[in-house]
Amino acid sequence: MKRTDKPDRAAFRLLMALSPFGDFDGLTADDVYALIFNAGDPEESPIVFRRDVDPGLIEGVGLYRDVVDFLKLVEADQPLKLTQKGNLPVRFCKKSLDTGLAGPDAGWLREGGFRGEMDCEYLHMINILCGLAGLTKKVHGKLSLTRRGEAHLSGKRSLELYKRLFFTYAARFNWAYEDVYPEASSIQANFGFSMYLVCKYGEGPTGIEFYADKFAAAFPFVLASFPGSTAWTTGERFLHCYSLRTFERFLGRFGLVDLRWEKAENTDTGSVQKSDLFDNLITFTLGQSGKGAPSETAGSGKEYERVYEFKITLRDTKPAVWRRIRVPETYTFWDLHVAIQDSMGWFDCHLHEFVVRDPKTGGEVSIGIPDDEFPSPRPLLAGWHERISDWFSEERRTARYDYDFGDGWEHDIRLEKVLSRDEAIEYPVCIDGGMACPPEDVGGTGGYEEFLRILADTSHSEHAEMLEWAGGEFDPTDFDPEAVEFDDPKERLKALRHPW
Repeated sequence: MKRTDKPDRAAFRLLMALSPFGDFDGLTADDVYALIFNAGDPEESPIVFRRDVDPGLIEGVGLYRDVVDFLKLVEADQPLKLTQKGNLPVRFCKKSLDTGLAGPDAGWLREGGFRGEMDCEYLHMINILCGLAGLTKKVHGKLSLTRRGEAHLSGKRSLELYKRLFFTYAARFNWAYEDVYPEASSIQANFGFSMYLVCKYGEGPTGIEFYADKFAAAFPFVLASFPGSTAWTTGERFLHCYSLRTFERFLGRFGLVDLRWEKAENTDTGSVQKSDLFDNLITFTLGQSGKGAPSETAGSGKEYERVYEFKITLRDTKPAVWRRIRVPETYTFWDLHVAIQDSMGWFDCHLHEFVVRDPKTGGEVSIGIPDDEFPSPRPLLAGWHERISDWFSEERRTARYDYDFGDGWEHDIRLEKVLSRDEAIEYPVCIDGGMACPPEDVGGTGGYEEFLRILADTSHSEHAEMLEWAGGEFDPTDFDPEAVEFDDPKERLKALRHPW
């Protein structure tokens, strides 16, 4: 889903300054860059999904319900033997019709009969979408759920599933596949700008022609894809294609707009208004030069007046391995992760996650690096999007930090104080602590105890080998807070593999 053809941001700014190629409704060059090149990339998109949205709003969206029903049908029959052409078998298609998965094709299919998947465009689209989203897989002519698909059915993960479907449909599913128009890829490629327009002008019903005119003013070259004919003008063909793809099939299917149609001879006239789901789910990070991208964390570079003092204690270590650090209040959980790694002495070569309490539900939430190949039993949020100030407070002082899911190092985190910033101090800073950090890959707390026992016994058969493995020396009591050096979390994040 990541666009690999995007230009350098600075070069794009210069291009916009020297020869602007469209009217972008007052947006800056950085905003335009984000909407054109980053909107379809979950890592960097300026389109942000609020995590506190009511799940009922998502679960009421028709396409969401239909995808869940489709996954349930596949689960019930998996592995589902496909036809020689790789399509869904007729019996499955008839079952989907009874379930309501035929969408707008249901009426005529009940009258004319269901001969196969290709008779129902809507079901065919759902099948393709689930495959592209990694929810289903085809192996040796049989269809079944992936681990990701099973995970989405096994728990309440409505927001995660909705986001996956959204970005898959927006950036990977070919919108032109469902209609007879020329590809006109710019309509899909620039969906972010259309959503920005709806966000800005969609409080009340606004004519579809208004949005089409705004889009064509920003991307005038799109009209070249719609030559006129004796029956249609260029403007009419573009208007119909734009409204069909952007509003009826994209934003409409995802429940983000309310549509009112008035049919005319050669085109559709009507109005578009933001839905309640749009207002409660979608925000934009425009005007912030890419805030939300994993290369620029949510708290990086911001001014701050207060610092948070945390005590981090490694569980099941006696004497306890612990650190006391102070970090800016603007820190994200990614920033805090880097500070914990550096102060403890870990090498940050394994996965991690924070486990915190949701202030609204009281349930556990994980914050770390989203990885759909290893689904979390809890909702998992990207650490670079979550500020510590949104999760820690006087009432919510504790959390858990897990590092290296193999060795299973668990740390207790406690917010001890919130202090005024000292201008003479460069934060983050480690002010206290005790005991050395265990070596990486030593085998967890049990392996560490065995490691220390062998090092203490010079007559042990493995003593020399273990000492060499540890680098020639290891003092479990050695820790100096003044020797701690902190990396720049932004630079550490740039080196991170793409997590989505």
